[in-house]
Amino acid sequence: MNLKRLVSHFAWQSSEALFTATRLGGRAGTRRRAQGGATDGRVFSIPGCVRPLVLAPADSSKSADAALLVMMGGVALALGLIVYLTDRNAAHAALIPTVAWLSGSNLFGALGQWLPAAIHPFAFSLFTAAALPSCSASRYGACAAWCAVNIAFELGQHPLVSGYLIGALQASGDQSVPGRMLAKYFLHGTFDGADMIAAVLGALAAAAVVRGVQQGQEKNHAA
Repeated sequence: MNLKRLVSHFAWQSSEALFTATRLGGRAGTRRRAQGGATDGRVFSIPGCVRPLVLAPADSSKSADAALLVMMGGVALALGLIVYLTDRNAAHAALIPTVAWLSGSNLFGALGQWLPAAIHPFAFSLFTAAALPSCSASRYGACAAWCAVNIAFELGQHPLVSGYLIGALQASGDQSVPGRMLAKYFLHGTFDGADMIAAVLGALAAAAVVRGVQQGQEKNHAA
C-alpha cells in the first residue's frame, strides 16, 4: 500500500469513527430527553455528512414575564394620568396637559387624593423589576427603593425640611430645568402623611405582583 492510499484509508477510518460517535451522542441525547433529562439540544456536524447543528429554542418565559410587568406598570401610569386630568389641577404637574372638559370632574372621589402617591412606586417598581433578572431578590429591592424615594420626596415637602432643601438648591446655583422644578416642587408641595402610607401600599402591591409573576413562571417550568 503506497503512502497516498494509506493517507486516504486513514482519513476514511477517522471520519467513520467520528460519525459513529456523533450518532451515539445524538441517540444518548434523545434518550435523555425521553427520560426527562436535561440536554443542550446541540448536534455536531462532520464535513461530508448531512448533520445540521440544532440549537435548543430560547426560553421565552423570561421575556414574557418582563413584558407583563411593563404592561401592568403602563396601565397603572395611565390610571394615574386620568386621576390628574379629572381629580387634580393638571397645571400643577409637569408634562401633563390640561383637558378642560375633564378637569374638576372628580371621577375617583376621595381615592383621587392619594392614588397617584401609590401608583408612582407601583409602576416604577414594576418597570425596574422587568429590567432585572427574573426570580431575583433584587426585584424586591427595587420595590423597596422606589418606596424610599417616594417617602423621601414626601418628607421633603414638610415645612421643617422644605425650607432647608430650597435654600440648599439656591445656594448650589443650579439653574437647570430639573433643579428649578425640584425647588418648585418643595416650595409649593404640601406634606401629607396619607401619601406616605399610599407609597408603602403601592410598593407592597408591586412586590405582590412580582411574586405572583415569579410563581407563575415557576409553575410553567415545572410543567
